[in-house]
Amino acid sequence: MHIRSLVTIAVLLPIVAGAQRRGGTRIGGGRPAPPAALPPQAPVIANEMRYVPRPYSVESYFYINYVQSTSGFANVAQNYGALGAGSHLDYRLNPNFSVTGDMTTSLFGGPTSTASIELGSRFRPISTAIDVRAHPYVDLRMGYAYSFDSYMYSSDPTAVNPTYYSRFRSGGGIGGVAGIGSDYSLTQSLALATGLWATRTRVHASGFMGFVPAPTSFKPYWLNAYRMQFGLKWNPMYLLTGGGTR
Repeated sequence: MHIRSLVTIAVLLPIVAGAQRRGGTRIGGGRPAPPAALPPQAPVIANEMRYVPRPYSVESYFYINYVQSTSGFANVAQNYGALGAGSHLDYRLNPNFSVTGDMTTSLFGGPTSTASIELGSRFRPISTAIDVRAHPYVDLRMGYAYSFDSYMYSSDPTAVNPTYYSRFRSGGGIGGVAGIGSDYSLTQSLALATGLWATRTRVHASGFMGFVPAPTSFKPYWLNAYRMQFGLKWNPMYLLTGGGTR
């Protein structure tokens, strides 16, 4: 009986000792084998990851413009709304900063027509390298704004048969633009662009026709505008290949 127990222990000892050793395949020299290579990536996913956005983008948008003017011009509305359109050019310096340019013009509504050319920068708190749908931004720009307005004017409105003159004024000045917004990706190259901006411009009158204006009409005045924008942004892509890009 004791002999059988000893034989059983002698047989089991090599098995127990082998189980205590660290598992894994070893190669010559006793070094552990390297981990197995990952399986190849699906071709569709690999191809999608090779598309990279170019540093520039183009944006066209419509905006609702609410204007406040302190001109004090007779018979001219001080506050009014208008519909306008604009174009935005964006050149990305890094994933967070861009140099930008905007051109805007009012289309319908309001007694005053306005247009502007603006240059500035755009900051994105979420890097464009991060793959998310929405990329918020902050805009700061300086620009030149042009204003044109017209109306009918009478030198003596209390007369029985007053004579009315067609009178208009044009002017321009330098102003500032600040705003916030977000780009929401629809496809790889197309995004929905939204924004809300405030502008303030010091306008200097530069031309009159019709009835000769009073001297006070030549005084500079402030033109404030608030824009709410909706548009589409196009950012072309390029494909990384083994021999370069295309």
